[in-house]
Amino acid sequence: ERRTARATIIEALDPIERGFRVAPVPRRFNMVPPQVSDRNLQSHVAASLRPHDLLGEQQIVFIPEGAENGVQVGNRFFIVEAGDRWRDELSGGAASAGAEAEPPPEPDAYPSEIVAEGRVVHVRPTSCTLMITRSVREVERGDRAEMRQGY
Repeated sequence: ERRTARATIIEALDPIERGFRVAPVPRRFNMVPPQVSDRNLQSHVAASLRPHDLLGEQQIVFIPEGAENGVQVGNRFFIVEAGDRWRDELSGGAASAGAEAEPPPEPDAYPSEIVAEGRVVHVRPTSCTLMITRSVREVERGDRAEMRQGY
């Protein structure tokens, strides 16, 4: 009821600190063949298996959508973003770097770009586990994830 638990640590790969979330995780994830999705689904990267800020290919992430939302083992999620990271990271704005035009004021003005793809390797009722199979830039918690019908 209070969402507290006591456990015995039998193996640790990284330090464990107060505040880390605890959940049962399979010790082995099998690579599964792709499964065509029968629906569109919008979500986000909620967590990662290891406490890293930047994630890439062959790493595990978790999405808060699962079997109750129609997610199946083998479905694929695209990690997408819209924006201009180069201009966003400039300390003095785009003009100080010689850019003639300021970026559009709203992120919606930028088209979405696929920056990574992950395949579902494990499904629970309200969450699923993805293995990132391809990425062109790092993936971060909070990134938008989309499952697309017919892919």
